[in-house]
Formats: sequence, structure tokens, C-alpha cells
Amino acid sequence: MPTITVQVAASADDCWRRLDASLFNTNNVVVSAGSGSASFNQIGSGMRFQGVAIPQGATIASAYLQIRREAGNATGNDCNTRISAEDVDDAGDFSGDDAASFDVRWATRTTAKVDWDGIASWESGIWYNSPEIKTVIKEIVDRVGWVSGNDIVIFWEDFDDRSDNSAVRGGASYDGDTATAPKLVVVYATIFPTDAITRVTNIIHRYNRKEQVYSMEVSLGEVTTDFGLPEWLSKPMVAVTPKSEEPATQKTVADEVKKVVETERSITQAAPTPVSTAADLLYGTPPTGPSVEATAPLQPPIAPEPIIDIAKVSERTKDIMATPEFKKQWGYSSVEELKKQQQANKKEKKFLWWSW
Repeated sequence: MPTITVQVAASADDCWRRLDASLFNTNNVVVSAGSGSASFNQIGSGMRFQGVAIPQGATIASAYLQIRREAGNATGNDCNTRISAEDVDDAGDFSGDDAASFDVRWATRTTAKVDWDGIASWESGIWYNSPEIKTVIKEIVDRVGWVSGNDIVIFWEDFDDRSDNSAVRGGASYDGDTATAPKLVVVYATIFPTDAITRVTNIIHRYNRKEQVYSMEVSLGEVTTDFGLPEWLSKPMVAVTPKSEEPATQKTVADEVKKVVETERSITQAAPTPVSTAADLLYGTPPTGPSVEATAPLQPPIAPEPIIDIAKVSERTKDIMATPEFKKQWGYSSVEELKKQQQANKKEKKFLWWSW
């Protein structure tokens, strides 16, 4: 599954906010959340991640924030914070915001929220991962207006004042250290793969002599990708050539007889030519040889002579054999006559092949 890592990339792409005192700025050297003291609490931050390349509607397998602890902001025992996202299609930076406008943006956060509670003391220079926030990211990429490459703002805060006094956690902001600014890591899977392999398992040709209509069915086997597909999409499917796409040449009994003759000739003289692609099967001119699998062309049988079972001879074959063209070409017009010729050929040590 694809994994993307996006880092805060500009000074205006992160901000710091203290709710109870209406403090706000975009050039703080840390992003933090929690409570510094009884008189310095309700602390939070916003982080904007640009160019988040996730397709609209993608399945989010995993997502989390990464914060690198810097000096200070790590005291206290019970630090309880919350993570959400701005619920918009394409989030802007914080360059034009103040405390009031930031609060409006925070008020339009996602329904999905993840608590990051009981955060233990952090050590300087260590990267710390948040809990799983895939529900938050999923809510954004499921928006109708979401487009891969849009920007996402993540809120990390304790504006509900749930932390103990002096329980605050913080990491480097872009202004504190561009190389260690916060990161967003997302693992996702698209609904439909860009690369897939489909195996053709069966091809069925049908000719309605009465209506003079030719059709073809192609059975497809499992579709495989590097990360799998839903079960319903992996089951065999059948595609039928619409009448509007039927070849105009297959219109007469004589043409059908010609196809049968060419079928016999291809078997007696050479192996049939395999069909190259599924597109040829669905939209190209139907092959004149026998039905074949694209990956496994039929070979002439080892037995020199087929066993004829009259009960299994189709009505279509009987009709074709009864035509004057067939009689003229092969010298017989029924299965019974064929059997007689085969018996005679055995005595004369001749070989005659007929394909059913």
C-alpha cells in the first residue's frame, strides 16, 4: 500500500494558540498542547500539510502525527489532548488569521476526533507518534470536493482543559527547526487498482442462424493486484458483445459454413492462433479458428479419430452439414454418412478429421 509523509513546510503553516487568554501567533518555535499551569492553560496548535496526495475516497489503512520533542514543554503527569482536522476541501495557511478567525476554523473541525491522552514525559530529540487518526483523515478525503494534492490542517489541542496543571507536551515548529517540523504519515489503498492482471478463462462463440446474429462471451478469471481487491470484484465475470458491435460479415449460412471449414483446416494443418488481448475478444473480428484461451491455445488431439456421439451433435452442426455447400466441400451431409466414410477410410488407412 502507498505511504506518504508530509511535513510542515512554511512558517505560516503552523500556529500556536492559548484559548483562555486569546493568544495566537504563527512564529512560535514550538507546537504544543496541554496546560502549562493553572494560569496558563488550554493550549493548542494547528498544523497545515501541503500537497497531500491521496485519491478521493481512498481507504485509509493508517494515519498518525509525528512530533519531535525539543527543549522544555515536557513536565506534568496527566497530559490529555485531542486531534481533529479542519473540515474543508482544501485548507489554507494561517497567515491571515488572528485568535478569533482561528477559533472559527477550529469550530468547523471534523466529526471524527481522536484523544491523545495520558501522554508520558517526553525526552528531547525523540520523535513521538500520535495514536491512530485514520478516521480523521478518512473524513477529509471522503469529501466530494477533495482532490489528491489538496492541503489538510490538523488541530492538536487541549482547549477543553482536561490536562493537569504543568502537563504540556511540545515539539519543534517550522520556525523552531525546519528539518524537524511536524509530520503527517498516511498509509492508504485506492478502491480500484491502477495496474491489474485479468486472466481469460473461457470464450464462447454463438451464432443464431435464424436471426443471423453472431455473439461472443468472454469469461474472466480473478483480477490480481499488489494489494488485493474486494471479493465481489475478484469473482469471474461475463461480457457479451452487444448487437451494435456484432461483425457485419457473419450474416449468411454460407459464411458460417466457411467458418466451420476454416476451423477444420486450422486443426488439420496447424495449431490455432491464440487471441492476444481481452480487447480483441470483446471488440475485434471473431477468430475463424476454434475457441481458445488467450494464455493456452488448443492443440490438435493426440487421438487420430474422434469418437462420434450422435446424441451430442448440436442442431446447429446438423443444419450446417445439411447445406449444399457443406455437401459439395466434404462429400457428406450427415453424421451417418461421416461414420460410413470413416469406416471406409479405416480400411484404406486414410485419415479424416472432424472437429465438434
